[in-house]
Amino acid sequence: MLKIFALLVLLTNLLAFVSGTAEAQNWPTRPIKFVVPYGPGIGIDIMARMIADRLSRRLGHAVIVENQPGAGSTIGTQYVARAEPDGYTFLFTGNSPLTSNIYLFKSLPYDPRRAFDAVAMVADRGPFVISANQNLPVKSLPELIEYAKARPGQLNYAYDSSSAYNWVVGQYLNRSARFPGSEQLPTFDETLPGFRLEGFIPLMAPAGLPVEIAQRLNKEMGEVLQDQEVLQRITSFGYATSGAETPDAVNQRLRVDREMWSTFAKELAIQPQ
Repeated sequence: MLKIFALLVLLTNLLAFVSGTAEAQNWPTRPIKFVVPYGPGIGIDIMARMIADRLSRRLGHAVIVENQPGAGSTIGTQYVARAEPDGYTFLFTGNSPLTSNIYLFKSLPYDPRRAFDAVAMVADRGPFVISANQNLPVKSLPELIEYAKARPGQLNYAYDSSSAYNWVVGQYLNRSARFPGSEQLPTFDETLPGFRLEGFIPLMAPAGLPVEIAQRLNKEMGEVLQDQEVLQRITSFGYATSGAETPDAVNQRLRVDREMWSTFAKELAIQPQ
């Protein structure tokens, strides 16, 4: 009797495996969702819609973009973390929900390190720009810092609130502006060796995505990112891309960014909120 039961369990598992493999090989068979954890109209959202359109044509099924903003981008990120890893829900996001948020929030409703599988890199370079009112008598970052140091508490700054990432950058500048000893004021690199303040846009899936689906979507994304119109639009939003890369390369970039933010958080004595 026990042998028959064990055989039935084995057959059930085998059928489930075969069924899952066949479904992955036939993917997609219905619309796919790209969740953007930011509001509509910003650069990442527009890029997501442009790329979704190209992928829809290549895959033969619609790729739909759904905005789920709020709570420092954790709402949409949580949604994808809890989705089934069946190849029909993906996270199209900046790096902050997966890296800097670890050090800015006391707790997150998802595990950035374990809840996702990397699929592809969309844009691997997105430098941040600091701009000043044209009436302010400064022409460079060192001049801005010196100007702010001479006027403690008199300057204000604004930042994009779609991500807590930008608030931290402002805090660092605020700290630098009031650092004693202007002649020896350290640069970012001198203070944080290896610090590279660049955003990037990975495409992620809920953990457990079948390898066949990840490989297919990575390949299709690679083709889309060779389209000259797509490249021009990505550039127009202040990003650049080296192609879809590999899931391992995306994971490595995420690890490096987390290590950098860990150092950054200690340097600023950031208290998670």
